[in-house]
Amino acid sequence: MRNNSRLRMGMVAVMAAVVLGAAACSSSPAPSAAPKAPSSTSSHPSHRKALSGVVTTLSAGGFTLTLKSSTLHVALTRSTKYKDNGVTSSYSALANGDHVKVVLVKSASSPTAKRVAIEPPVATGKVSAVSSTGFTMTAKSGKTDNVVASSSTAYSAAGKPAAASAIHVGERVRVTGPVTSAGSISASHVTIITGPKKG
Repeated sequence: MRNNSRLRMGMVAVMAAVVLGAAACSSSPAPSAAPKAPSSTSSHPSHRKALSGVVTTLSAGGFTLTLKSSTLHVALTRSTKYKDNGVTSSYSALANGDHVKVVLVKSASSPTAKRVAIEPPVATGKVSAVSSTGFTMTAKSGKTDNVVASSSTAYSAAGKPAAASAIHVGERVRVTGPVTSAGSISASHVTIITGPKKG
């Protein structure tokens, strides 16, 4: 009997040691999780301060922005701010064919407009002559403007990017860009409105 009592006491001591050891292990701090890899940056050009282009396929949810060599769908939200020729405006001021500057929301997972600034065209008219440095256009009023193009000038036609070679005599165009001290228009964007009449 005495031996059995000692045996039981020994088993109790072993079990107690096992329990205490397990408790000690569970109370030790869990290893910290491995640092997460940084999420990949969105492919849209949100790192740029502003994107300039022409508005097409406009809807309440967004529009297609025609850039120099590509197009980009830009979403509009209730937080989007609008300016029309420098004056605070609203979504209703936007229209297809408008030349705009768009600032995107950097944290958005897809291109979303933070601000949209509508820039009125400097001039609209019909191309009367084309040269290696640009072209001459004549407005309905008869006023003639000399348009100077450069490697940074963007062209569009029917809502799609176009090339400088798409400019021909007889076409109606809309030009956006600053006026130089010489009185010429330094074109940042040229939109072809209609092609030359045939026949």
